[in-house]
Amino acid sequence: MIRVTFKRLLAIVLVICVGGLALSVWNTALFTGNNYINGLMGENKVTGSAPEGLQRAAAYNVTFFTAEKEASNTTRNETQVLCVEVFPSWTTSDPKDTVFTRRVYLYSAFVALHRAPSTGSYVDIVAFQEGNQLLGLKCCAKIPGQAPSLGGEAAIDFPAMSLKDDPASKDLSVFGLVFRCQFPLTATQLGAGRVTLSTTSCPEDDRVYLPVGLPVKKPGELALCGKVAYGHELDPRRLVEWFEMQRLLGVDKILIYDLNNTETVRKIFSHYRETGLLDPLPYKLPGRNWGRVLAPLNIRSHDESLPIWDCRLRLAGYDYVMGIDMDEVILPRIATRLKPFFNEQFQKHGQTASLFFDVQFFVEEWGPVNSTAPLIFLQYLNSTSPRRECFKYVYIPSRTHQLQTHTVYSYPGHSGMIFLDTNLATIFHYRKCPQGWKSCNPPRITDNNMLRFHDEFVPRALAALKSVGL
Repeated sequence: MIRVTFKRLLAIVLVICVGGLALSVWNTALFTGNNYINGLMGENKVTGSAPEGLQRAAAYNVTFFTAEKEASNTTRNETQVLCVEVFPSWTTSDPKDTVFTRRVYLYSAFVALHRAPSTGSYVDIVAFQEGNQLLGLKCCAKIPGQAPSLGGEAAIDFPAMSLKDDPASKDLSVFGLVFRCQFPLTATQLGAGRVTLSTTSCPEDDRVYLPVGLPVKKPGELALCGKVAYGHELDPRRLVEWFEMQRLLGVDKILIYDLNNTETVRKIFSHYRETGLLDPLPYKLPGRNWGRVLAPLNIRSHDESLPIWDCRLRLAGYDYVMGIDMDEVILPRIATRLKPFFNEQFQKHGQTASLFFDVQFFVEEWGPVNSTAPLIFLQYLNSTSPRRECFKYVYIPSRTHQLQTHTVYSYPGHSGMIFLDTNLATIFHYRKCPQGWKSCNPPRITDNNMLRFHDEFVPRALAALKSVGL
């Protein structure tokens, strides 16, 4: 037994985890008198193994010590474990930790395409974090043929939150954020490498690093971020119509984050992945409450925001990116293709970073107007008048710093939110009656704009429905 005399001693160790496996551990150097403690401190008892919640360690390099009170006015030490996990090996069910454990969940990492420091490059890391504590994480890079290198401190690029410089904080609420790392390396070097976050030294094991994405430049192309798809909300037939309408309007690439969707929906995703239109990306929700899902009463804003932030990085090479849901269509009043329409509108509005669109709600409870039409989008013609509610946008990546579901944050020199006249375009939103409405019977209009696309839309959609077995 080692007897330690201390007054407010807090042991914080970093655990780099893969699928619940603690691969390596680093701790802050703790000095109390002549005693140097190297490892995780136990709670008033000697133990030679990891706590139950961390016993699955693949290489658990920790020594446990006893810390005892020497006087009545001293404070018993408190252990905190910081666990950095790399997607998809995130903890999503109760790990039954026996020591206080805080987790950081790394999802993706990309070289920042449109902003760079005076020397080197930025890498943005999209992540969840448990708690509102400033963790002082440092950036690690691993380039082929080189030893892992420790960079500077990971800055929080977005959102601008008030984190507490309080190592004793017990807050474990989950929120999303984007870390920014700066490395003295070129974008090409980083694009061939991997990154992670640590507190002191950098680990060797490749499994605890994220591959670094290098966005591909796609001049003249239009992408769409469809955010999170979760099966209980998706009508398969309407989903196929939505994909075909986006193709007809000229969309080149769609990103969707797949969260526990049905086999039918995944079959549709597979079909559009094979066409090259869709990149479906796996997604899950870590942290407390364990096992949580996206549901109307359980949605946290950051659960939906994190895919938007990831979209911004992945799609940074496109000329335009739309941020809309899988029941929404940005529909011009005259034009039949979106790219020339966006070209014209952005030229009119100078240096704006984004254009926003008011919304027409086509409410399912009102029933179809044209029930004999072969497609849902052609049946539902009654809508609200355009409303500034649930509005969405298209943005230019090179002018855009960051995004939320209904907001664009532009770089200096670019305006962020310009709403287009509803005589030019609106969003057609096909959905059930919104819960926030006082009544599901607001004034309505009949809008036949979608019928302009009948002759092209119907054969495309019917062929696709047949291909996926619907």
